[in-house]
Amino acid sequence: MTSDAHETSTDATVTKWRVIRIDRGWSTLRNIETDDESRVRNIGAEVAVGDIVTIDGERVTSVLPRKSAITRRRSGEGARVQKDVIAANVDVVLVVQAADQEVNPRRIERELTVALDSMATPRLVLNKADLVVPAILAERVAEVEQVSAGVSVHAVSATTGEGLDELLVDLPAGCAI
Repeated sequence: MTSDAHETSTDATVTKWRVIRIDRGWSTLRNIETDDESRVRNIGAEVAVGDIVTIDGERVTSVLPRKSAITRRRSGEGARVQKDVIAANVDVVLVVQAADQEVNPRRIERELTVALDSMATPRLVLNKADLVVPAILAERVAEVEQVSAGVSVHAVSATTGEGLDELLVDLPAGCAI
């Protein structure tokens, strides 16, 4: 397989695996149907966490087309603009900011752009809502909504669970985050 090939398997009997970890030329995979795990070589295959692949028992043989990809500019490439895939086949990207700190609108815009460019559905989350008085929290939610481009904004507390039910309702069932 060439390093940039993304093949589609038409054989219904081929077992498909999701890449759940990459570690120096090795991929840890989870079988999509059985949740069994395997560890194989990914030499020669451009894989990312979240990719769906086929294997021959020892190595990745093909990478199926991605429905989404979170990317970043490859470092050290000078003027050449190449991208590295950070994660693939993500359904929802949570852009999380701390509610107990000043809102940085430009940072939110940059992170939201990455999320939107990935082809996944973004959600904006202000965490640590329990550490902020309600009036300040409302101001910060309003500030984030001004740069949200229509993306839903949720104020939550991972510690107390506040707002998590509303966030979960806003996420599709079985989605990859």
